[in-house]
Amino acid sequence: MTRRRFFVPPENIRGAQIIFREEDWRHIKNSLRLGEGDIIYAFDGQGAEYQVRLNSPEAGELSGKILERLPAGNESPASIILGLGMLKGKKFDDIIRPLVELGLSGLYPITMKRSIPQKDIREAKLKRWREIIHQAVRQSERSVTPDLPDSSIDLETFCQRFEGVSLKLILWEEENARRLTDLPNVSAAPSIACICGPEGGITPEEVDLARRYGFQSIRLGPRILKAETAPIAILSILQYLYGDF
Repeated sequence: MTRRRFFVPPENIRGAQIIFREEDWRHIKNSLRLGEGDIIYAFDGQGAEYQVRLNSPEAGELSGKILERLPAGNESPASIILGLGMLKGKKFDDIIRPLVELGLSGLYPITMKRSIPQKDIREAKLKRWREIIHQAVRQSERSVTPDLPDSSIDLETFCQRFEGVSLKLILWEEENARRLTDLPNVSAAPSIACICGPEGGITPEEVDLARRYGFQSIRLGPRILKAETAPIAILSILQYLYGDF
């Protein structure tokens, strides 16, 4: 049976007491019909998970007493960061959940030359993305919430930020000389940063920029993958190589 798990911000954990977010305590009370004495689980997104006994609801607040801190589990042995070119419409929304379920460590929206949305991300959209992440972490029984920055970044900023990562990849449909299987000891790298482009693809100039920071361009097989398919494919392959599957 799936455990009833809820995200609780670290600042809402006060000693042996946990204060649930408003959207969650309404769901706990009104939809699940749980109340005083019932047992549920809470996680803080930083690796801590707790077994909690609900207190009696108070006006505008629901809290619980921590009964036990549980060992963190279900996280991938690999730290995989994905830089994803901004996608049109709600495609970015739709791709977040499977990436989180597959064990992604961090998701960075990148504004690239062929990205359709070139403007900065609105706060409402960031809030929605974070909520999708929390829901996916809860459903997949992960204990760590993947990183999501407060705004989109440009390609060079992403490359600079993760220049020290062990293995750096950029997926490019025009790469004909190298595939992932051509790289030695992929699963020996403790951390990976991977760049996937938007619908229009990645320009040669962007590939050259990434290469200057040590990124290796690779192609995933002989077929052209859609922008929302490639990230799921590369993450699945990497998790398989690392023994997560």
